[in-house]
Amino acid sequence: LQVEVDVSESNLQQVKTGQPCEILLDALPEYRFRGAVHMIVPTADRTKATVMVKIRFIDSDNRILPEMSAKVAFLSREVMSGEGKPRTVVYPAAIVDRKDKKAVFLITDNRVTETQVTLGEKLGDMVEVLSGVKTGDRIVLKPLDRVRNGQRIKIVEK
Repeated sequence: LQVEVDVSESNLQQVKTGQPCEILLDALPEYRFRGAVHMIVPTADRTKATVMVKIRFIDSDNRILPEMSAKVAFLSREVMSGEGKPRTVVYPAAIVDRKDKKAVFLITDNRVTETQVTLGEKLGDMVEVLSGVKTGDRIVLKPLDRVRNGQRIKIVEK
């Protein structure tokens, strides 16, 4: 299977045959698939000022079906093992030390629940969370020392 994408003529010089890509399917947004530029079709679409580029999937997957909608990111280098998976990250200010363990306060129905977390590597100004919370969980950004498990809170959005 291949993905056909229209690339703007102004960006075409940055695309090369064999170049690694990341493919995101709208039907499977939680997965990222490895791909590579298979072919740059040697004709332009004058009405859109684009050139068609065909991307092949590197790994086969039964969930990928013909005519699925996709987005493609052209990469400067190949994705290394483990990089293709989305990671959960939090600001370090959200992490509290409790008896030599790390925790965050999850927010559910305007109440906080202290949840132990396992931390991974530092990624920029964020810290990876390997277990305890998942992407999309709401947490207290800068918990005060007096915040307690089960406490009702008022949420201020910024």
